[in-house]
Amino acid sequence: MRISRRNTLLLSFVSISIILILTFQENLEGVRLKVLNFLKTPLFLIAKTVHTARNFSEFINLKEENQILKSENEALKLQLLKIKEAAIENQRLKGLLDFKIDKRNKFLPALVIGKEAVSWRASIVINRGRRDGVRTGSTILKGECLVGRITEVGPTISRAVLITDPDSGVSALIQKSRIEGVVSGVPGGRLIMKYLPLDAQINKGDVVITSGLGGVFEKGFLVGEVIGGKKDPSGLFYNAELKPAADLERLEEVLIIK
Repeated sequence: MRISRRNTLLLSFVSISIILILTFQENLEGVRLKVLNFLKTPLFLIAKTVHTARNFSEFINLKEENQILKSENEALKLQLLKIKEAAIENQRLKGLLDFKIDKRNKFLPALVIGKEAVSWRASIVINRGRRDGVRTGSTILKGECLVGRITEVGPTISRAVLITDPDSGVSALIQKSRIEGVVSGVPGGRLIMKYLPLDAQINKGDVVITSGLGGVFEKGFLVGEVIGGKKDPSGLFYNAELKPAADLERLEEVLIIK
């Protein structure tokens, strides 16, 4: 903010007047005081204008510095968020690989890049395909938990049907009692274990694993946990309701058995 030309001329006038007054004899003291009293108001106004201009300039500088600090703070927050997300992802990947399984198998990690939009279907799209050695029928895991299998393979992406899909079928057994049945999906992300004997000893919390029958899935993968059950409509068998072992609603990374 600049001082106006008018104020500059006034300041010059006042300065010259003061110099002339100060050169008078002592007997002109009364006149000098009257002149100084007359000039008091313009001198105050000029001093206030200069002070205001200086404060305004400092305010602009502080505002610019504050904006720079805010921008740097936002950048640091974003960097911290990325570091936290990387740490969480590393922990997930560690859990994904931290299990014992047949050493003859080769595993290929993959990212989930899409999900089935239709509510009664359950499938995902992953970022691995034919170029990565993925084949139709390959098993998909989350750690030691069964997720599903590959049904369509493209050059760089593939589609996998989850075990919660109604068209999915998994030969399974209750780990404790060794009772066998077939697990399939039902709408809502649940699992049903069918064709169990009516007198089967089945309890909440029982663990269900793949049985290996049929040759589709290897034996020993975790499928789910019993949370309830009832007779099927025919009255000939007992159906157990399962909670999937893997959190299929929040899949981000999976393992493909090659």
